[in-house]
Parts: sequence; C-alpha cells; structure tokens
Amino acid sequence: MRLDLMLQSETQRATASPPHTNATPGPQSDRTEFDQLLDTLYDATILADFAGNIITANTRAHDFFQLEAAAFPQCHIAQLIEGANQDILEMIIQNITDRRFTLMQAYCIRADESTFPAEISVTAVMRNSQHCLCFSIRDITVRREVEEQLRIEGEAIRNSGDGIVITDTNNMITYSNPAVGRLWNRSPEEDLLGQEITTLFSASQGIEEALQTVANEGSWNGELEGLRLDQQPLYLQTGITVSSDENDCVTHLIYSFTDITRRRQGEMALVEYQNHLEELIRERTTDLESTNREMMREIKERREVEEQLRDAIRQLREHDKAKNLFVSNVSHELRTPLTSLISSLENLMRGIVGEVPPSVASYFNMMLEDCWRLERTINDILDLTRLEKGTFKLERRLVPFSRLMYRASESIRMSADAIPLEFHINHINCPGYFDGDAAKIERVLINILSNALKFTPPPGSCTVHLHQLTLAGKTVLACDVTDSGIGIPPEFLPRVTERFFRIGEQVEGTGLGLAIARETIEKHGGGIDIASPPPDMPRGTRVRIWIPKHTPPTILLTAPPEQDQYQKLSEALRVREYTTHTTSRGAEAIQYLRDNQMNAALIGPNLDDMSGTELIMHIMADPALRTMKLFFLAEQRLDQAKIGLLQGFDIPHLLLQRDVNKLIDSMEDSFLPDSRPHSSNHVINKKLNG
Repeated sequence: MRLDLMLQSETQRATASPPHTNATPGPQSDRTEFDQLLDTLYDATILADFAGNIITANTRAHDFFQLEAAAFPQCHIAQLIEGANQDILEMIIQNITDRRFTLMQAYCIRADESTFPAEISVTAVMRNSQHCLCFSIRDITVRREVEEQLRIEGEAIRNSGDGIVITDTNNMITYSNPAVGRLWNRSPEEDLLGQEITTLFSASQGIEEALQTVANEGSWNGELEGLRLDQQPLYLQTGITVSSDENDCVTHLIYSFTDITRRRQGEMALVEYQNHLEELIRERTTDLESTNREMMREIKERREVEEQLRDAIRQLREHDKAKNLFVSNVSHELRTPLTSLISSLENLMRGIVGEVPPSVASYFNMMLEDCWRLERTINDILDLTRLEKGTFKLERRLVPFSRLMYRASESIRMSADAIPLEFHINHINCPGYFDGDAAKIERVLINILSNALKFTPPPGSCTVHLHQLTLAGKTVLACDVTDSGIGIPPEFLPRVTERFFRIGEQVEGTGLGLAIARETIEKHGGGIDIASPPPDMPRGTRVRIWIPKHTPPTILLTAPPEQDQYQKLSEALRVREYTTHTTSRGAEAIQYLRDNQMNAALIGPNLDDMSGTELIMHIMADPALRTMKLFFLAEQRLDQAKIGLLQGFDIPHLLLQRDVNKLIDSMEDSFLPDSRPHSSNHVINKKLNG
C-alpha cells in the first residue's frame, strides 16, 4: 500500500539543531516521569530508534494495537504501520532534520491483522541520552467514514436528475448541480453562482410567496414557472427547505427542482380538451334530449310488441307441446294395430292358413311394404319426440360392427334387385366392435340405404363399404354407402341432415331420416359425412357414418389344443382382434372365469376332466357366471336331447366346419339383437318359388 507523506513546514525553525545520528546527547531524562508523560497523551505514542525498532509505547498504543506492553519492544515499526520500511524511515529522519516533525497518513495493523486508518505525527525526542523517533498515532476511521459518506452524497447530488441549488440568506446562489444548467438550458460557461435565485423564475411573486412561507414554516413545496433564456416553457415541482447551524440560525436555503413541463402541458391540453368537450356536450344535449324522448316512445312501442311476441311464443309453445303430445299419442296408437297388421300379413304370406295364390301375394306384398314404410315413419316421429324431450336412450352393448352392417345391408338387397340395381357389400378385413345401441345403428343404415335406393334410378349401383379410419388419433369403424343416383345439389349439402328438410316440391318421406341418423350417430360419439358427387365419380352420393371402435370381447376357448380345427379357430379369433385364453380342463376354465372378466366362452364337447355339457352345468350353477355369453362347439350334429338342453339355457351351438370364419360369423350374429326383415321380397320369393 502506498504511504502518503504529508509534510508540514514551520515558519520558524527550532533554535536547537534537529536530532540526527551524530547529535550530542542531552541530559538524561527521568524514565519514570517520561513514561508517565507518554501515558497522559491522548494519541497512541510509540518510541522507536532510528532503525525502526520499537523501544516503548504508551497505554493508548496498547489499546490501539491490542498488544501487551512486553510485545512492543519485540516489534519493528513496519509491523505496526503499513509501508514504514527503511526508505520511509530515512525520509522521515531527513524531514525531521529539515522541518522538525513529519505528518503522514497510513494504515496501522492490529494484533489480529485487521487495519485502521490513522494520522501519524513523527518527531524526534531524547530518551535516556538516546535519540528516538516519536510516533503519535490518531485513529481517523470515523473521519474517513464521514468523508466517504460526504463524497457519496456529493456525487449523488451532482449526478441527480433533479436540479439542486443552495443559496445564502440573501438568496444568492452559492451552489448548483449540473442538472440546473440542463433545466434552464444554460451552458457550463454561464455560471449561476452569485446570481439571485429570483432571477430564475418568470413570476417573482410566486417565488417571493414561497420564500415567505419558508421563513414562517421552515419549508415549502409547490409548482413554479421557470424563466429560460430561450423562452421555452419550464414548469418545476419545487421544494425549499432551510439549513440551520448548531444555534438554530438559518445559514442557507436548499432548493430542489423537478421538471414537470410535459405533465403541465398535458394537463393544460386536457383542460382545453375538456372545455371543448363540455361545449360540444352543451350543444348536443338539446338534440339528445329530443332524441331521447323519441327513443323512449319507440322503446315503449317495442316493449308492447315484445310482450305481444312473448304471448305469441307462449301460445306457440303450448301448441307445439300439444302437437308433440298429439303426434306421440297418435304414433303410439297407430303402432299397436300396425304391429298386429304386419304380423298378420307375414303369417298369411307364410301360409299359416293355407297357400297364398301369386295374385293375392302381390297385393299382400304391397300392403306389407306400405305397413313397414308407415312403421318406419312412426318410429322416426317417436324418436324425434324423444330427442326433443331428452328421453332418447341408448341400450348399450358390445356389437360386432361388420356383422350388424352386413345384416342390415342384406335385408335390403331384394329391394335393390327389384329396381333393379347392382348392390355390393364389401366388408372384408373390417374386424371390430362398438359400444352402442345395435337396433338404432341398424335403423340409421337402413334409412341411408333407403334414400340411396330411392334416388338411384335403374340401371345404377349401390355399394356398402366397411373399413377403419383414424380420426384425431383414434381408430373408428366406418360404413360408406355410395350410389350412382341423381346426387344432391351443392347448395343443399349443408342442410340435408336438418329436420324436415326435403329437396324439391313433390318428394316422398318426412325429411326426418338423415336428421335422426345424424343425431343418433352423434349420441354414439360418431359422425356423418355426405359427399355429392363421391370422389372419383361423375355423379351420385356417398354417405359415410363412423363410430368409435371398441375392444372386442375377451373369449375363453375350452378345447383340446392338439386338434387342428381348434388351432385354426384360435388363430382366426386372433386375426379378428379377439383376446383369447385356451384351456383343455374344465376345472381350470371355471376358476379362470371366476378370476378374470370374460365376455364369452366357446366350450368344446370333450375336455380332459369333464365333458362340455358338464362344464356348462357347472357354469350355470354359479350365480356369478350364469349371465356370461356361452357357445357350444359341436364336432357333429347334436341329438334332440342335447339341443333341448342347450336351448333351455339359451346357449347357441356352433358346428365346427372347415371354414372357421363362418363359425365366428355365427358367433358374432349371437351378439346382435333379434331383428325382423326390413323387406318382404325374400318371403314372397320363397312362396312363389315353392
């Protein structure tokens, strides 16, 4: 650390020559009195020889350096004063020779190696006939801290964005920071010192009133308008406080200035704008009052009209409710005799009362077709009523999608042949189940197919294509009904699924089929999409319905694993995405059914520990298992006794064939609800062909 030497000269030099190494020693001092004299000094005092070796120190030095008295004679002065090396000692001795004493500032080192700033005065004294250097040390830590604080505060004032001015009691400026020059747009050469503070303001009355308040109360805070040399406006938020001495006598006034010119200009512009708005408001109030009276009159008239409309709406709702109730009651009343009529016609055509001649059968056929058409219309009206009331419920179950669509499509094939149309069903490689109401989904497809046949003149075609799609990251089962008919005009495509919407003036039907189909399929979590013409076709319509795919039932297969036919059956089930578990023991099958959630079981005739019939009896005796869907696998035709036993438990029997896929089709058909044919053509043809 650099050691700063502060040399102080004397106007008068001592008459005695300053001590030096060759000086003649004076009379020996009394050591005890000398040491006592050192202890009375306020400053820490250390005596050292001219080589810097410490001889003694007073009590104050013990406190400063936190050393015992015995420790000082063992130290060199450089150990206690940073930088006090031999070169510095020689300079001190030279200074003493020339000027009597040396004054310097340095950092002193305590016993714990901490330091403190000190002001040190070095003089020469005689002790015991020996020339000594006397170091008088004063701790200036507090003074340094005060000086640093004053420096920081001074820098803060100089660098402040606000203007700071200090005046004497005569209002003459004694200090201003750089911000004042920026506020008043004065160059650094234009010194404000010595000017009267009132010259900085445009209105002397304002500053004089502020000074009067300061004289009475000791401070003031408010807004003043400054006077700039360039005549630009300057508005200042001004604070004035007094500075007093220890006798509470005012010595200075301190001013702080914050530029609020933009704010004041904005406020004045706002006031001007508000005045302008008030004038506009006054001008328009009269017109508004007149307009308001006119509006009040119109509002009164509209309220009267609205009240009339509400009454009309209430009446319409009551009429609509009465209409729905009437339609629902009529539909129910019609469906009961209609069902009886359809059943009677079907029985007559089956020959229950004798063979029906072809001429009579054709009339019965037309009657039955009209009955079925009327039945579908009644069902549509009832479904519409349930949808409006929110009572439309789904009887959900796991349903094989492909078999349901195939059955519904086949039921209408004879109607297509009668037109005639080419009718194709493509359901290859479309395994999968859905969770829903099979009867309602079947009616959806029947409605779509009926529309396709209705609007496709011969010779035309209608194709049913079953496939899987991926929508929004999920697999769905889809059915496309594509016809080559007259199609739907593009402007009507968005509306064809609306209730009661029909195209043309003379169109058969109620306009409910596609609307109910859409709402039904949406309640299953699916959707419907209509394209006309279909992709890659010049004309026609494609109606696509889709429904979320569900995991197929889990099936238990009880059969001897070594038989080839059962292995083919197991592989075919796996291809159709069934989860299967195979066992050849009846006891293991019962335990597995109890421990796992199985949907169905295919039971072979012969197991290792019991027959298939015995296994069925065990399952039916268990309350937890008797509701499971069971199928009996027969390797040959069964006798009537076993058939009767299975029918008593409502268990279908499936005959093992070479084509195991037909067996699986029969099993999947058992998951479908009972359904009456949707067309009578196949019945008629049977009767006519004998």
